[in-house]
Amino acid sequence: MTEVELTRRQQRKRIHQRWKRILRTFWPFSERHRGSFWKSTVAALGVVGLRLALPWPIRSLLGPWLSGEGQVEATWMNNPWTIGALLLLIVVGLGLFEFRQRVYVARFAIAWVRDIRAEAFFAANKVDPRSLQTTSGDLVARLVGDTARLKAGLKGTLTHVVTNGIFFLGVGVLMLWISPLLGAIFLVAGASIFWVTLRGAEILYLHYLKLRKKEGKLATRIEQAVYEGEQKASFTKVNYSSGLHETNVVRIQGRTTLASHALLGIATFFALIVGFEQLESNAIDPGKMLIVFIYMIELHRPMVRLCRQGTRFGKMAACGNRLERIIRAASESKYLLTDLEPLKKKIRFKSVVVAGTDRNRLGPISLEMRTGQIIALQGPAGAGKTTLLEMLIGRAPLTDGKVLWDKQRLSKISLSDLGGRIGFLSCNPQWPRQSFRALLGLKKGEFANAEYLAVTGAKKVIDRFTEGLDSEVNSQELSRRQVANLAMAQMLHQKKDVMLLDDPLKIWPLDQFQRILAALSRPNNLVLFTCAAQDPMPQGVRIVLLQDGLLDAPSLNDESEIEPCDL
Repeated sequence: MTEVELTRRQQRKRIHQRWKRILRTFWPFSERHRGSFWKSTVAALGVVGLRLALPWPIRSLLGPWLSGEGQVEATWMNNPWTIGALLLLIVVGLGLFEFRQRVYVARFAIAWVRDIRAEAFFAANKVDPRSLQTTSGDLVARLVGDTARLKAGLKGTLTHVVTNGIFFLGVGVLMLWISPLLGAIFLVAGASIFWVTLRGAEILYLHYLKLRKKEGKLATRIEQAVYEGEQKASFTKVNYSSGLHETNVVRIQGRTTLASHALLGIATFFALIVGFEQLESNAIDPGKMLIVFIYMIELHRPMVRLCRQGTRFGKMAACGNRLERIIRAASESKYLLTDLEPLKKKIRFKSVVVAGTDRNRLGPISLEMRTGQIIALQGPAGAGKTTLLEMLIGRAPLTDGKVLWDKQRLSKISLSDLGGRIGFLSCNPQWPRQSFRALLGLKKGEFANAEYLAVTGAKKVIDRFTEGLDSEVNSQELSRRQVANLAMAQMLHQKKDVMLLDDPLKIWPLDQFQRILAALSRPNNLVLFTCAAQDPMPQGVRIVLLQDGLLDAPSLNDESEIEPCDL
């Protein structure tokens, strides 16, 4: 056995082990809904039984002519009216059983995937998505997308694979009874189609994993374009690559289906040759040969569907891959989250790296920031300033390194706890319709801090509404400057340990921003904001220079700059 063959065998073994683990994780969630599954199975058996019975009334009607007897005295077995009524009942019964099967399959699949999705989201609250190396746009939206694809694939797979698989086995058994040689031909063809389907599912699984990574990178690029701008080239590249992978997925399914067509064609060819030889030697009855012909016609489309839907299992497994990882990770202690204590001394970056699609978006960098400081991240567009802020709030997951909150690792802290300690003012804040009071986090009857409202300009916005703090508004109804004023007032009222501001000098003039910083600054908190290299700098601010995701060496004669610490 060559090294390449050994590698392929090992790869297939790992894929099968991965599939078994996914099924073991997901199967317990089906327990409450297995009644629908067994009802769908009974309906599928009804469909299969009626399909198998369909040729026999025709054989009974044409029996005398097939045996050369010609027209004989009519009986109930060769009466057209009786046979026609029987066929009508079979066809109507097929429709009823298939309808019930689809209903029960849908109930089972929808309820099962609904419980899987719920468990995945509950697990996501216990597990830090950064420890799973998820990317932006990857958790909520991607979990919803994965479960939607899993549900659609599960309905199609259960409907077609179960029904058509049982039907093929039934035909194989009847073929063996009619002619052992014909039965052997179709069983060999079925085994070959099963192997092709399994191989297609394995290849599709690997390609669909790559496609999902491309889709995650595409989501990252879209988000980067929103926050950083000028991402057209990288977006176009990832978008084109994602389209190629999606085309490859369709091509794999098409090739697998084509192989099933070819195998069925070969089986039909040999079955006809062998059947006619047996017919000429009187080894098989003409009526039974008619049954064989009808079964060959009936088998073609179901077997192609079985192959296509069976191959789709690889796509379903790829979609379930992330769900299974999150559910399993929630039960492993190394991923469990801890409570975040108030910041007492400092935040330290130890060789921090945040990977992008083509290169590192940030790092490796080492940096120390202490409470009571106001720090400006200064650098050109694309230097990694916004990425550093997003990394602190968990939006951009760490690829390597550590971030220490005093002595706690941020990778062990839930995003909700981070949100409780860290305030983030993006360049485009948004919120749903709510009152100003709720937005600022004030209780009923509680007054807002007049200084905070005045220094941010939020007072002028609120005074425009007749009901004051109780007026309801969403961010879309206000200008960008008004939205930013209210968001800053909200941050001042919340009194977070760490305040992150993304490009505030694009919103407020220097003198107003200086007053905002004075209101934000307290001995026990840390203020961190980004700015362009040419922006004027407020007084009392320490500067960290970023260039291409790395810390620039600060000029030693500038006392306002902070030198990166050697960790």
